Amino acid sequence: PIQIENPYKEPQKGCILCNVSVDYKNIQLLSQFISPHTGRIYGRHITGLCGHKQREVTKAIKRARSMGNISI
Repeated sequence: PIQIENPYKEPQKGCILCNVSVDYKNIQLLSQFISPHTGRIYGRHITGLCGHKQREVTKAIKRARSMGNISI
């Protein structure tokens, strides 16, 4: 028999960074996940990232802050 995909099954949604490597030196990317008014890191419910990438972004932001690349 021929394999046919289920037309009613929703395709899996990946987060916007699943195919992007997160680096603490990429300030333009990291600044999109920080509030410009308070400097706090946005949560998953706001960014729409998966848990794995949210943790990577958080680590990269904290590392960039400790190196002085991003102001607090």
